[in-house]
Amino acid sequence: MKYPGQTMLQRVMAWTIQHAPHLLLRLCTFPYYNALRRNTLDAVQAIDDVGETEQGKTEQEKTEQKRNLARRFILFKINESKYVQVAGAVIFASVPSCLTWDNVPSSHWSTRGLFYSSIVFALVAIVSGAQQQMVLPSNDVKIEDVYLDGLVDQLTKGNSVGSTEASKKKNGKSRRGRNHRLIFALQLPLMIFSLAVAAFLGGLLGVVFGPLGSSQRGTDDERKIAVLFGTIVIFLILISFGCSPWVYQIPPMKPVVPIVV
Repeated sequence: MKYPGQTMLQRVMAWTIQHAPHLLLRLCTFPYYNALRRNTLDAVQAIDDVGETEQGKTEQEKTEQKRNLARRFILFKINESKYVQVAGAVIFASVPSCLTWDNVPSSHWSTRGLFYSSIVFALVAIVSGAQQQMVLPSNDVKIEDVYLDGLVDQLTKGNSVGSTEASKKKNGKSRRGRNHRLIFALQLPLMIFSLAVAAFLGGLLGVVFGPLGSSQRGTDDERKIAVLFGTIVIFLILISFGCSPWVYQIPPMKPVVPIVV
């Protein structure tokens, strides 16, 4: 027996199942999704797409283009690692001073817990970013072709151009898949740094809004501070996440092969 709206329900369920992985990815990486997509996902996908988008080129030309894209990918990840190390050091140095504020000991226990967690997150982000920078070669020296071929092989699970085995269909094009474990490891510093920032902001929210949860609902000044702080935070969040897509609309630079004398 069919009920009214059953077809629409089936369509909604089918759409949800089809897009669930992407929606889950967007949700889990919400603070840094644009950076993840540009510096990691799209960069790896560009390497994986060479076999489908460059049908008129020879195998040697396709291989060389993959190497150039691999050089660009290395540049992306090195710059990202440097950013995480510098920004993580700022968080790591700033949070301990917040713990010395007079009202922090009297705040909710979660406030201090978030501050301590932010310190640990920032430290791990710095270390993981430094590890990634040590593993990847510097872009100002000539990178051997065998290294680039190995990196391409690692990122694309060793699938050769034109391979149809284990390929996946998406939008009518064959996809060979990606090394998701390696991609997760490469974006780990940025993810941990985002958690450090989130924990730091959570601690600040606990300091500002904690007094309002007491039986006295805080003093008049504390309520005014909470309103002002909340307004500024909401404004900054809206303008930051609103402008972020515009920034990432700037196309990435084309890979350049360094010349070593």
